[in-house]
Amino acid sequence: MFALQWVEVNLDHLEHNLEVMHRTCKPASIFAVIKGNAYNHGMIPVARMLDGHHLVTHLAAGREEDAVLLRKEGITSPILLLSPYFDENKIVANTITPTITSVNDLHKLYLEVRKQECRKPYPFHLKINTGMNRFGLQPDELETFLEVYKDYSRTLALEGCFSHLSNGLKNKASHSLKQKAVFEKTLETIRGKGIEITYAHLAASHVALGDSRFHFDAVRTGNALYGQAQNSKQEFKHALTWKTRIQDIYNVPAGESIGYGLSRPSKEKKRVAVIPVGTVDGLGLVRQAPPESVKDVIRQILKTGYHYLKAPSPFQYGSTPLRPLGKQGMEFTLLDITAHPDITIGSEVRINSSLFALPSQAEVVYVRDRKQVHASNY
Repeated sequence: MFALQWVEVNLDHLEHNLEVMHRTCKPASIFAVIKGNAYNHGMIPVARMLDGHHLVTHLAAGREEDAVLLRKEGITSPILLLSPYFDENKIVANTITPTITSVNDLHKLYLEVRKQECRKPYPFHLKINTGMNRFGLQPDELETFLEVYKDYSRTLALEGCFSHLSNGLKNKASHSLKQKAVFEKTLETIRGKGIEITYAHLAASHVALGDSRFHFDAVRTGNALYGQAQNSKQEFKHALTWKTRIQDIYNVPAGESIGYGLSRPSKEKKRVAVIPVGTVDGLGLVRQAPPESVKDVIRQILKTGYHYLKAPSPFQYGSTPLRPLGKQGMEFTLLDITAHPDITIGSEVRINSSLFALPSQAEVVYVRDRKQVHASNY
């Protein structure tokens, strides 16, 4: 009995993407972002592959519990916690580099490091709010923060300073340039007080690939690492592939509709394949923000129209796209295989889809050095 659907994570492709980012962004260091379960590629297997890698300076985790789990799983690379919300006892006990956004958090970290009697200054990264307005130290609070840090500098080490861009290089790129200016002024103030920062980082994948002015000392690589970089001239490879097998095949006479929705009856006899994948697995679901203006509504209508009229089918047999028939079902999808007499029950079909969560029924298979390995081996 074969698996009906599975997800293949190609660690060789991840290695390739890492090398592309290094060539594009050097001499900037690479912070490999593994938040969101490594963008749903499996945090532990991916972290094991990246641990100690010569091109990776830090792993960047999104949540405290993820960072702590990495340590429990034996990961030894420096780990930057991107979120400023954490338990300082767990952070210091597990040698995790925290993000600090206030004098109060700096003070609590200072007390905990003293309590645990760390032998050398404990590193942290300061996050500045340059205009995204999510979290971060306000620029007008910087002077006070640095005065307090000066008193703590034998116990703590301001290793890095960073911020997040609201809109990358899209449409309103001028906002990113304004954020960059605020960030540069912050660095000037810090370094003007004789404080040497090892890692100043502002850009994530999209901006790092599009404009070298945003590189600074390091870049945070997430989307590009997993082959999801958009509008890039670089040749990234998707690290994740969703696959399934044809579960059943049958013939539908001419003049009959197929699937949900009473689609237009076919003028010809159709050979139809059933695959065990549907909306319950996230197929066909699109994540987008609600419209805020008439322009947003029009843009979404045009985008939806393009998707139905021009966008290629997400289903592929080999290199050939297969057209879906009828409306998407919860657990099954119907495909037109009339032109493919070689397709049989059990034939493999690849699904090109942005996964926001791994399909609940899917087995995860990892590939390394062109060989399948079990996740437990990583």
